[in-house]
Amino acid sequence: MPWDDASGVKLWTWLGVDDEQFYDPGLFAILLMDFYYPGKGKSGDLPPRKDFADLWHMRILAELGDLGRTILVGGYAQKYYLGDRMKPSLTETVTA
Repeated sequence: MPWDDASGVKLWTWLGVDDEQFYDPGLFAILLMDFYYPGKGKSGDLPPRKDFADLWHMRILAELGDLGRTILVGGYAQKYYLGDRMKPSLTETVTA
């Protein structure tokens, strides 16, 4: 289950929700960058499979309809969706 750890608790706190609300599909849709966890690397998780998001994300998002708000959590999601709009650091990206 994604975000079922200390980082999830921090995310829920930032969002002002509890775990029950966060996992309620009527309130939140969690779209992972890949549906396969590639494992840990030297400095964090290994990258998602190449082209997975290109193949599936737009199809899934079309089915979800109007989401109202999108939160890009993690460097891989931010790089994919923000591209050149990313800043040198995570803090700068979030601030922008």
